[in-house]
Amino acid sequence: MTTPSHAGIPSDGESIGLYLHVPFCKSKCPYCDFCSHAPESGAMGRYVHALDAEIRLRTTDRPLRTIYFGGGTPSFLGSERLCRIIESVRRAFDIQADCEFTVEANSADVTAEWSVAVHEAGVNRLSLGVQGLRDEDLWFLGRRHTVADAVAAAQYARAAGFENLGIDIIIGLPGHTADTTRDILTEAVAAFEPEHLSCYQLTCAAGTPLYDAVERGEVVMPDAETQAEVFMATHRTLEELGYEGYEVSNFARTRALRSRHNLAYWTGRDYLGLGPSAHSFQSPVRLWNTPSFSRYCELLEQDVLPAAGEERLTGLQRAAEIIMLGLRTRDGFSLETLRLDCDVDLLVEKGNALRHAESEGLLHHEADRILPTLQGMAVADGLAVHLTP
Repeated sequence: MTTPSHAGIPSDGESIGLYLHVPFCKSKCPYCDFCSHAPESGAMGRYVHALDAEIRLRTTDRPLRTIYFGGGTPSFLGSERLCRIIESVRRAFDIQADCEFTVEANSADVTAEWSVAVHEAGVNRLSLGVQGLRDEDLWFLGRRHTVADAVAAAQYARAAGFENLGIDIIIGLPGHTADTTRDILTEAVAAFEPEHLSCYQLTCAAGTPLYDAVERGEVVMPDAETQAEVFMATHRTLEELGYEGYEVSNFARTRALRSRHNLAYWTGRDYLGLGPSAHSFQSPVRLWNTPSFSRYCELLEQDVLPAAGEERLTGLQRAAEIIMLGLRTRDGFSLETLRLDCDVDLLVEKGNALRHAESEGLLHHEADRILPTLQGMAVADGLAVHLTP
């Protein structure tokens, strides 16, 4: 089967990643600015039908190398709805034998039965939202589970056969120091023995209840110096515990256990995004769906794709993304890729800036690649500004 011309991702035989966005949560966390909401009656069933239509309309003969259910809270759908979507994906796409198949899960949703059902459906990687190792931190974050719930969820997953378990931890909470962070991460590794960790610094996004609380002076966020100390403590602690910090916020026991799906984003590989607000990319075109749940469903109920817009990146825009994302990863970026794909000779255009950053210990130049140091990864966004042509 070939991709319809209006689907935006033509078929060329190369493998592709698939992202499916689940826009539901039982309740909205006070720090979250993602496209998610508590569902009204009947919304989940309507979503499954609409997503099934989008899967049918966006199918391609490009084999899937990764599948990723994100959100929102995919596990909140329950195992029956989730498995129905998985079956739709299997009918529509060719899935590689070694496909990395991830589902994000809230600890409160993970039961023994749920774990068995999704594992038997082919999911081989679970990303568990642990978020905190202190119940008081989970209460502050508005989470609906306890630390004991998270530990039990991991045990259910292991018993069901999951051998690739990732956990999410939110670091840099108000009052947390580098020492607090070391203690939390040490406890997390001991309690969950995960193959992968994602450690995200708490951010204060405009329009969230957390932002409003900070504006009112009810919550004081860590200052820049504390945030830097927490970042360095996170990487050094996890390295001592046997994890490679391969991206600013991501850590894996081995190279093979890195998140292959997220690496596709960071290295500019093609991916297909389904669901409200989901983005797709095939170089140099990026396109995205409407974030409106009702509009998303209305369009697909008429067999119309829910596209909200698209852009064709220029060579300079692609170069900026390659540099920005590359500086966030241990593997950096390729100078040859910039020359061949973007018509940018960075050694000519930004030679002085590169030499200055190297002298400051922020990066080093190895053969064709520019590789950030840990200090460089800590200031990756600012460093990218100086190096972008």
